Amino acid sequence: MRSNRCWQSRPKPGDFRPCPSSPLRRIAGRGWHRTQPMPAPWRCRWRRCSRSAARTGGAIADLLESILGLERRHWRQVLEGLAPGDRRETAMRRGMSQVTALGGVADQRGLRRLLQADGHFGVRAPVDLPLDDLRRLYGAAPDGVAPLEPDLIGEHEILLSGDEDMIAACRAWIASLPEQDRSLRRRTLFTVLQRAARPDHGVRAAEAEAFLSDLLATLYPDEVPDLIAVAVETPGPLPRLLSDAVPRVSAEMIEAIFQALPEQSVAIAELADRVAERRLLDMRKRIGNGASQEDEAAFAVLLINGGFSLGELGRREAALAATEEGLAICRRLTEARPEAFEQYLGASLHNLSGQLSDLGQLEAALAASEEAVAIRCRLAEARPDAFKPGLAGSLGDLSRKLSDLGRCESALAAIQQAVAINRLLAEARPDAFEPNLSHTLTNLGAQLSHLGQWEAALAATEEAVMINRRLAEARPDKFEPSLAVSLHNLGDQLFALGRREAALAASEEAVAITRRLSKVWPDAFEPNLASSLGNLGNLHSNLGHREAALAASEEARAIYSRLADARPDAFEPLLAKSLSNLSVILYMLGQGEAALTAGEEAVGIRRRLVEARREVFEPDLAASLDNLSGCLFALGRVTEAIAAASEGIALLTPYHARLPAAHQALMNELTAVLAKAKAVETDTGDAP
Repeated sequence: MRSNRCWQSRPKPGDFRPCPSSPLRRIAGRGWHRTQPMPAPWRCRWRRCSRSAARTGGAIADLLESILGLERRHWRQVLEGLAPGDRRETAMRRGMSQVTALGGVADQRGLRRLLQADGHFGVRAPVDLPLDDLRRLYGAAPDGVAPLEPDLIGEHEILLSGDEDMIAACRAWIASLPEQDRSLRRRTLFTVLQRAARPDHGVRAAEAEAFLSDLLATLYPDEVPDLIAVAVETPGPLPRLLSDAVPRVSAEMIEAIFQALPEQSVAIAELADRVAERRLLDMRKRIGNGASQEDEAAFAVLLINGGFSLGELGRREAALAATEEGLAICRRLTEARPEAFEQYLGASLHNLSGQLSDLGQLEAALAASEEAVAIRCRLAEARPDAFKPGLAGSLGDLSRKLSDLGRCESALAAIQQAVAINRLLAEARPDAFEPNLSHTLTNLGAQLSHLGQWEAALAATEEAVMINRRLAEARPDKFEPSLAVSLHNLGDQLFALGRREAALAASEEAVAITRRLSKVWPDAFEPNLASSLGNLGNLHSNLGHREAALAASEEARAIYSRLADARPDAFEPLLAKSLSNLSVILYMLGQGEAALTAGEEAVGIRRRLVEARREVFEPDLAASLDNLSGCLFALGRVTEAIAAASEGIALLTPYHARLPAAHQALMNELTAVLAKAKAVETDTGDAP
């Protein structure tokens, strides 16, 4: 059977720690914890609420409100004269919400300033009594007040007793802190609001979203980096709200958001796209018809970067249009002043190559890649420190383009150069260049696999997985996609070396990551999910897990069918591979006719592909003919099986002669099927 080819490839918000003196303690794990035993009536109510929430799944908000009711009853037992709903209790709840939103307050002076920043206390209530009440119930050493915990309870109290004025007071209090203390407090506040918008809080979650919307309407540029960090790290509505706000905010705020965006993030990919579009629109308006060359170059860079972002989101046609516009500007500028603008031309050609490849325009992609490498080689010779990283990237891209067109030896030479450059760069500056090294190692492993050098391929890919896993632990949103690619390839290589259980584990992990990513951005990650599912199906099949193999392979085929309907040039080759693998699995399950149908469809697609690009797709057609001949033989159609196997051998022979290690396994399968079919033909006297 033919397996899938290999892919080419925070500071945390403030934690809410329980304070030993807080009467409300964490309930997760070991149940309700208090400094004193919970009274029997409270225990009964707690158990009833817990059972109700477990039964309905939608009663969590009711459970939270019941727990908060118990907590307020505890206040009335401790604080003499406190009555339900009176001004004192209202002030107590509001002050507790402020403290919780900020993750606690360390001293009495800070607490007083926090309460006084809120108009509720400044106009309608004095601060001395709630200040004393808070310290009595939630005092934390040496002189502070701890937040209400656990997190869900504290968040729900903020939704019940807070409002926009209270959030504004928290922000004003943070702004009064020393500069080095502000970021952590902001992230704590923004994280609480982001978490409070979760469905666990029922209808109250809409209030958290309203708080966030109001915050965005009055956001200051110095708050943006912390807000973006929370949007990346904590699930919630912030990415959507930020994206919706992009058309309305000032150009200054757009630049602040742009500067705060991480280099790559799945969680806020749509926001990055919107910001890129808005910056292009603002730049178009600004430069007009009388723009300087420098302004035009800046606009071209925006177009190039915007095209890259669109491509990452799966919007490939729009990506190509933006990059081609940027490329046209860079060519014109480079003709006038090559020493100033040639670097931009190299960058635009590099991006153009990837976008053409994504659209199935492989020859045009190779031409763009070769031109980018030529430019960046010249630049790196003159200024190696500045331009060697870009040269390594373009060499890696060239390797993929050569491989796509069947030029495997040239592809290997290019990726080896890229790895050598990136290894030197990563030794000098690991934080900056280890991601690039892992990427080129993944691609090196893929090229070695294509040439049948499995041991060397495995060594390169294992190093890539090690680096990517370490990077993904620190920044999962940025590096999990790269980890999934290297794990996919690792599974393929382990399988080729007979380490099937380890191969299955790697492939299952790759599928789990890409499935999660594809739910967020299907346009960007569904192709990778389909590829990993195909690999997983092959592994299950070879381990005898036939039903699991069929489920994975059918899902892969369904995804590729949908993608190929929209973009046949890019996805018909992958659909054919998926159908060919599905044919093998159906055959093993005894579904001969269904296997034959899938195999014939794969052969039909690959015949069309061979007509357009013979050297790229003839080995793949030989693989599909191998699977088809096996199905035909099993169904007793011996003459047709002999014809299919003979055609496959004829197609594969010149490639096998040039690269025997890469094609030996397929050649062995074809000759074995042919020999069996001819033996049956001889025994039965069935002449062709």
